[in-house]
Amino acid sequence: MIRRVGYQLHDLRARAVVHEAPEDPSQFGLGPEAIQVTLWLRDDKELAFDVGDPNPTGVSWYIRPRPGTAVYIVKKASLDYF
Repeated sequence: MIRRVGYQLHDLRARAVVHEAPEDPSQFGLGPEAIQVTLWLRDDKELAFDVGDPNPTGVSWYIRPRPGTAVYIVKKASLDYF
């Protein structure tokens, strides 16, 4: 289980930038309706991000780290785990 969490956290970091600072984040589903995910790790480090819509292929989702403005795509399997 711990290795699985570590692998999925790695996948969240290994993401592709879609847009550095979109004028309208809601075009990616990252407006007020976005799902907010917050994880606290054992060393009290916090990992927080918003999850928006799936991208057109349906195998990845748009996310935005909190704090931050850049929009990324992440594999669906990584987000499903959390």
